[in-house]
Amino acid sequence: MVNKNIIRLFTVVLILLQVFVPSSGVPAGRGANPRTSPYPFLKIRLNKIQNSAAGMEGFYKKLHILKSQDAGKITIFHIGDSHIQADFMTGVIRESLQADLGNAGRGLIFPYGLAKTNGPGDPKMTSNVVWRAQRSSWPVGDMPTGINGFAISTSNPGATIDIAFSDNTSAQNVFNKITLYCEKGPEAFEFQIAETTDAYDTLSLTESTPYTVTFTLSAPTSHIRLAVRKTKATQRHAVLYGISLENGKEGILYHTAGVNGASFKTFNESAYFIPHLNILKPDLVIISLGSNDVGESDFDPATFRAQIDELVQSILKDNPDVSILLTLPPDFGKAGNTLLRQKMSRARNVMIGYCKRNGQAYWDLYMVMGGYGSIGKWQKSSLVQKDAMHFRKAGYQLQGRLFFQALMKGLRDYESNRLE
Repeated sequence: MVNKNIIRLFTVVLILLQVFVPSSGVPAGRGANPRTSPYPFLKIRLNKIQNSAAGMEGFYKKLHILKSQDAGKITIFHIGDSHIQADFMTGVIRESLQADLGNAGRGLIFPYGLAKTNGPGDPKMTSNVVWRAQRSSWPVGDMPTGINGFAISTSNPGATIDIAFSDNTSAQNVFNKITLYCEKGPEAFEFQIAETTDAYDTLSLTESTPYTVTFTLSAPTSHIRLAVRKTKATQRHAVLYGISLENGKEGILYHTAGVNGASFKTFNESAYFIPHLNILKPDLVIISLGSNDVGESDFDPATFRAQIDELVQSILKDNPDVSILLTLPPDFGKAGNTLLRQKMSRARNVMIGYCKRNGQAYWDLYMVMGGYGSIGKWQKSSLVQKDAMHFRKAGYQLQGRLFFQALMKGLRDYESNRLE
């Protein structure tokens, strides 16, 4: 039998090679430098996790144990804005880590379509009713948001939500544990598993927190139906904040929560974000925010620094051993927008200074992608949309491969420097 570690190593090598392969699959021309072709504007020498000795040692220690002993589970939570919501970048990171270190499940998902917004292509999530939606980047309304930065609600006691992975991805996304982040209380409908197949004949229900309901299925599946049920006269509605899928195996559990238009402030103002995060018990929190903060007309470096600190300290309060990694915003914006460039520079300096002073790690995407004006080069390479702000799928996937490469380089450096 082929050793599974050899299979994982082969898979990761193929993933890393793709960093420099064009999305069209066309090979680099004769004589091209394999380190930079076909994107010579990338600054690969800078593609590393900065300040990792201070901010990532605890996480790398856990990662090394998982890698060397092939046992245990590591939970990563990656939050951000529109660059994260579609899961193009984070999907690559998740699949790469799980190919190398084991797949513990898909992690957080959300029915973005029911909230009338974009989301990952998989899984497909549908309902028999229309749901009301709220997101953390909108003005605060009467419905608070939570772990995914969203919330959906219905007053229909017969509502259902179907979750189904496509045939192409179902094998890697099977699950036997599903945790619902939802409203609980005298006015809240109950969420149940609709018994539509034999797979659900036997399951256990564990209500272990004031914010979640967890079902453990008798057999793994790639599809399921959630049902809303009115069981008491006082119940008036159901509110769903997010869903986590696990398979009971060891390896990496990589959760993501991206919200279009999100900033540090909007995550700070999300009423249930921190209580829900505490339930996840992450080993590493990756924060990919800052672009929308910079875009505010009244951007102020001191206020920005305070918002960063508020989020970081809120995470650390009940999770003192968690590692936190900030990813700096990319270069973006039309050429000639001097004011935006100035604000980007100030924000970048604030984030780097904050990480250095407070022992947090960071990944400088701005410099890795080429620095000042590099957004134009990415655009010419068909990696960026016409707005010079949002990337195309291939651009986000390239970022994901670069980040994975930097993260694993950090692990190798830890193993070389700390374990000798």
